[in-house]
Formats: sequence, C-alpha cells, structure tokens
Amino acid sequence: MTIDILKTWFFHHFIPEVRSFLRGQKLPQKAILILDNAPCHPPAEELRSSDGIIFTVYMPPNVTPLIQPMDQNILRLTKLHYRRSLLSQIVSQKENITDALKRLTLKDCVAHLQVAWIKLDAEMISKCWKNLFDRTEDFTDEDNIPLSMLQEMLNREKVVVKDTISLLMELQPHDYNEKEIERWNCDELDMNDENIPENSDDEDNDVDIVRPKVPHFEAVKSISTVIYWAEENFMEIQDIITLKRLQEKAVLENLKSKQIQTKITQYFKC
Repeated sequence: MTIDILKTWFFHHFIPEVRSFLRGQKLPQKAILILDNAPCHPPAEELRSSDGIIFTVYMPPNVTPLIQPMDQNILRLTKLHYRRSLLSQIVSQKENITDALKRLTLKDCVAHLQVAWIKLDAEMISKCWKNLFDRTEDFTDEDNIPLSMLQEMLNREKVVVKDTISLLMELQPHDYNEKEIERWNCDELDMNDENIPENSDDEDNDVDIVRPKVPHFEAVKSISTVIYWAEENFMEIQDIITLKRLQEKAVLENLKSKQIQTKITQYFKC
C-alpha cells in the first residue's frame, strides 16, 4: 500500500469507522492502529487524527515473523526458488532479458511458483507455525532440530543462492555476492540497479506474443533427449517419471496427428 493510498484510507475510512464503532459500543473515543514497519508506510506522525486520540504505532523491526509464521523463511525461500526458476527459463531462451520477460505469461509465473512451493521442506513449514502455540510447557525432543538436518537445510539454501548468482552472471556479467542476492530477494535492492539485470517497463510489455506451435514429433524427440540427459545425470526418479508420462502423451498425440480423416467425397469416387 503506497503512502498516499494509506493516508486516504486512514483519514477517510479507518477513523470514521472506528469512531462509529466506539460510539455504538459506548466506549471512549480512543484507538491505536498497529502496523508493520514497511518502508512504503509514511511516518507514524502523519497517521494521527486531528485530536491525537486515534494514532498509529509501528512494530519494531524483525518482529513480524514472530506473529506471522509465513514470514519466517517460508516466503523468503519461496521467492528465492521462484526467482531461480524464472532466471533459468530466461537463460534457456538465449535472448535479451527484456525480450524474455516480455514473453512471460501469467501461466508461466504460476508454474514457477508451484515449482518453488514444492521445493519447501514440510519440517521447516511446521517449525514456523509452532510460534502460534502455547510455549509455556516444557520443550520436547521434537523442538530440537538435529544439527545434521539444520546443516543440510543451510547447505541447500546456499546451493540455491549459488545457482542464482550463476544465472545472473550468465545474463549480465558482474561479481555478485550472497548479500546482494539476499537484498534482491527481500526486495531491498532496486531491480534497476546497475548490478542487477534491468527490466524495461515500456508499452511493448502489453503486446501479446504469439508462440509458434511445436509439432508433436519434435516434442517426442526433445523429451526423449531430456529423459536420456536426466538418467545420465542421476536426476530424481519422480522427475524422470514425469518426463516419461509427457513422452507417452506426446507419442499418442503424434499418432493422432498422422491419422488423416477420410473425406466424404472419397466414398463417391468410381
């Protein structure tokens, strides 16, 4: 929510509705609006009623994850996996990053997000939500993450960051580091920064790109090559099975396309 929109909402909607509610409940005309300390928010002094009895308080930094479990690593890692997947697609197209981004569709973005979400560990998600539980009881063994598991989680995250750096270097050579990637992933680094590939926002982004239709026989050949590559590089069996299912569908579609329907005029030829 931008500064102007937040101000409009606060003075023209929040204050009148709060005053109306307090009068209906026969309560004192006092209220506090508690918000997170997002950089896009205006200073708290600007979100205050004229009489000063309805005002805004921002939470201290780094406390949002304590009351919003999804903010704990879950969203951050989802964004990191999503952006690595997105960069991989751009690199695979071997074209200018601006042109590649123009070709992205909403369907592509949803697919990348699904892939990113699948890569999250169930144990990590479960641990984040435990902050909502009553912690007055004694800790159990389940609350202690084994050191080996913790090390594995950290190593996997480092691999994702390393892959992201490699993809960015492929698109735009630069000496990237982990801190830059973390800042970019947390939206603290402007995408127009000279160290990050630039995305053009011109009117051409709204132009629909018509993709050429891929013949079924080419799909069969390409998928067979990918399966061979996946098996040769010891990819996960689930991914290979998915490729084999796609291969089967492509073969069947190719067979259907070869079946030429007989025209009705053929039956009347002597």
